Amino acid sequence: MTPAIDLRRLNFTPTRAVVAEYGTDRLILASDQWLFSACAFDSERSNNVMHAYINGTARTPLCRQDVFEGRDGACIRRFLIKAQGRERAVQCNYVISFHDEWLVAEAYSRFPGESFDIRPVDDLVRSFQLERNPRLDVEVPPAWVTYQQHRKPGTAVGRFILFMAPAPVFLGNVQRAADTAPPTESNFNRGGRGIASDLIEFYVKDDPTSVRIDIWLEDCHEFRGRETVFDAPLQVVNNSISVRSLDKPFQVRIPSGNYHAWVTLVNQGKYADRLLTEEEWLYCDDLERYEIVLRTPSDLGWNPKGSR
Repeated sequence: MTPAIDLRRLNFTPTRAVVAEYGTDRLILASDQWLFSACAFDSERSNNVMHAYINGTARTPLCRQDVFEGRDGACIRRFLIKAQGRERAVQCNYVISFHDEWLVAEAYSRFPGESFDIRPVDDLVRSFQLERNPRLDVEVPPAWVTYQQHRKPGTAVGRFILFMAPAPVFLGNVQRAADTAPPTESNFNRGGRGIASDLIEFYVKDDPTSVRIDIWLEDCHEFRGRETVFDAPLQVVNNSISVRSLDKPFQVRIPSGNYHAWVTLVNQGKYADRLLTEEEWLYCDDLERYEIVLRTPSDLGWNPKGSR
């Protein structure tokens, strides 16, 4: 089995797109019409993905698979979803092999259900070339990291996009989450539960596939349309807490101590009319989001609806 490549070895021409995130195992580009995401998998997993695409495409109407050559003899397998002629589709999946090294990618329309011109994406993947060593100057940090690096006073200490299918959201010492018992009906009715002194979980409404989470410390802004989902005591240790769902955890620095956590829902049911990059979503304050407000015991008179 060949291990996953370091994506920073990729050299390419980002035609009609900007790089939204670029690291060792993830590359995201965005244009006005489509989003492109590439991941580095080992050879075994890449082969499994490819065969899943082959089987799925063969059984699905309006889907087509093609094979063409990229730079330096790279083999590009393309799987079109809801193809419209030869130049448009709703989604494109790619499995690219650089001899014995692999890359899996997908491009999809910014407007769900609508097709887009796939030619710029094909040009992009054709331009992919593997360098011998990673290019350290190409990194673009994830949006949540950039937010924390440049956040202004009086704003949330952390903002994150979580993906779920659906799953609970864990807050605190998330290493404990793997050992927890399944939630009960009573837990669901309450909106969450305290698992340990340093870990809580809560359940988002309406089963979305992704949510925005903002974490506030003490000086949360007032918002009178706020709905409380769940609240519980929470102990912070090691000057940080983590938040996670199905994906890897995100971390934010919080002074150690005893807090009370309010999980609140803002702008319920307000969604974007197109797919957003994570950076775009983190700054769209008119859309639905969950705000977690941490207060010390000395300030428990705070009212999560926005009045004191």
